[in-house]
Amino acid sequence: MNLNMKIDTTKIKEFMATKKGKIIVVGGLILVALFIIGGILYIFLFKPTEPSIQVVTPPSQPQPTPAPSEEDEEEILLPEIAIGEEVITLYIFRNPFEPPAMYATAEETPTPGEEEALPLSLDDIYTEDGVEYAVIRYGDNVYTVTEGERVGDSPYQVQTIGTNYVDLLRGDGEVIRLYLGEVLVK
Repeated sequence: MNLNMKIDTTKIKEFMATKKGKIIVVGGLILVALFIIGGILYIFLFKPTEPSIQVVTPPSQPQPTPAPSEEDEEEILLPEIAIGEEVITLYIFRNPFEPPAMYATAEETPTPGEEEALPLSLDDIYTEDGVEYAVIRYGDNVYTVTEGERVGDSPYQVQTIGTNYVDLLRGDGEVIRLYLGEVLVK
């Protein structure tokens, strides 16, 4: 290939002198001008929106919030980030030393509706002023109950108090007989 190629300008001048050459040059200039004007209009009229990011920062120390009760359903406010019209909710702080939830095993994670199994035992039965009382230990707590009462926050309700046993009604309708000194984990 010859790098010292010379362009013959006489042929270009002759082409530009013709009517066809003038139309092509003017048409090319008009096309370039239309592209420039179209680009400017696109930028001003159809400007792509940049997402406006609003960051709501949580307090430096998380404040403990009481768990909402059934009667008082407070909404717990979590920090949010707004990106354009989409709002993303951030979640509560996580202990970095706990294993991630995705690695939890079935034994560690109770299934929904299943309660943690705590030991249940009948420690004592006595009568005071004609009323029979049962002393029942559930987990680490000791409750003194009579017939018809619930054992603390457990799923058990005392149905019958016998001489050396109590009959407990579970929330699922099962009746369990628990004898003095017996420990039940269910």
